[in-house]
Amino acid sequence: MMLQILVLAALCSKAPAAITYQKCLDSANTAYAAEALDCDDQIPTCEELFVASGETKPTVSGTSDRPIKCYKDSSATNETIVSVATKICPKTCGLCCLTAKFDCNDNEDFDCDKVKKQNQCKDPWKSQLNLVDNCPKTCGLCEERNGDCQDREPNCDKSQCKNTDFQPAMKVNCKKTCDFCEEETTAAATTAPAQKTEETTAPAKTEPTTTPVCGTDTRCDKWYCGKACGRC
Repeated sequence: MMLQILVLAALCSKAPAAITYQKCLDSANTAYAAEALDCDDQIPTCEELFVASGETKPTVSGTSDRPIKCYKDSSATNETIVSVATKICPKTCGLCCLTAKFDCNDNEDFDCDKVKKQNQCKDPWKSQLNLVDNCPKTCGLCEERNGDCQDREPNCDKSQCKNTDFQPAMKVNCKKTCDFCEEETTAAATTAPAQKTEETTAPAKTEPTTTPVCGTDTRCDKWYCGKACGRC
């Protein structure tokens, strides 16, 4: 009887395993967040270098401790080791949130939590939300935002660069493909007043009847293009 009591006491007092190095975790700091693994390793031998026998690699929502070699030397946490692990094997170590793609800040006036909860970072319509400017940290788009001249969409069609219906969107999302970067730089000083004038005359626009995408996709009408499609 006494043995049973001792065993029961030991089980009750045993604390759940915790993730020692508290980075890239969920809001409760108990499991790995999605951004912990939202990147790629830079070399093919990461598991061999960092994951010892008996250890497991981090997984999204997983709670097993991070491989010790990813953050610790023989005696304590070592930020130099963390830096090296982040640079060459961030996914194996669950440290993707420390990479350049997450190294910036979101627009505080935009609901990036909603974007994350609804999985809109990977949505093909994400350009309509301008996530590169509004939620770059949440969506791992910091490198795109900080780049001098990058396309924001993966499937830019050069043949549409001069299409008058799509050119405004192409200038935002396909700057590199359409060679709009230099034009944007040289025209910056003259376009600002034009934008201000356009803002004051917005009620007179005919976008709800002329925008090609209106009526073709319910997401566009109701969520992404509310103003353009007259949903406001």
